[in-house]
Amino acid sequence: MIIRTTILLFLVFAVSYNQPKKNASSQKSFTTTPDSIDDEETFNPYSAEYIRAERKRYVQKYSMVESIDTTFSISGSETVRVQTKYYCLHDNAVLIPGTYVWEDTTAIFQTHNFAHDVKITINGKTLFSRTIKKKDFETISTPKLLKYGVIFSARFQEYHRGYNYFLFTYSLTIPCTDLGSGIALYIDKAGRWIITH
Repeated sequence: MIIRTTILLFLVFAVSYNQPKKNASSQKSFTTTPDSIDDEETFNPYSAEYIRAERKRYVQKYSMVESIDTTFSISGSETVRVQTKYYCLHDNAVLIPGTYVWEDTTAIFQTHNFAHDVKITINGKTLFSRTIKKKDFETISTPKLLKYGVIFSARFQEYHRGYNYFLFTYSLTIPCTDLGSGIALYIDKAGRWIITH
């Protein structure tokens, strides 16, 4: 009985001793804010200033191109090269009604679609080459996201060695709102692909 009590007290002491110490500075929470808003106390994601900053950042994406060109080995004899390019199509094809425009609910926001070029080669042989566009998400997205949304972000996440697939993730989002959906693209080593949530 004494041995059990001693072991129990030791375990309680050991667990409580390893807990992080709390002090006033470690309890303060921080919020990510736009560059133009520095005061944490006045941060409001629905304020006109915040919304204008978000729109400005979004419109700056029109001229940005995000490219990845990476090479890695997945076995002793297989070298993989993944090349991607995420960019704006400058097509003026998305008309967002005023009900989704936070700055002015009476105005339509005209914007562009985005695309993501994906090319995967193994030992120099093309496994997959395709431009991913919003229409590729038709079977898994809502009609409103397909009509008013854009591919807001596109990322190569990983090659999963255990299951032999490449994973790419996307955000289909109505610009400058909090309405969107996460989407995953899986490509196996035979070049077969599937899009899912």
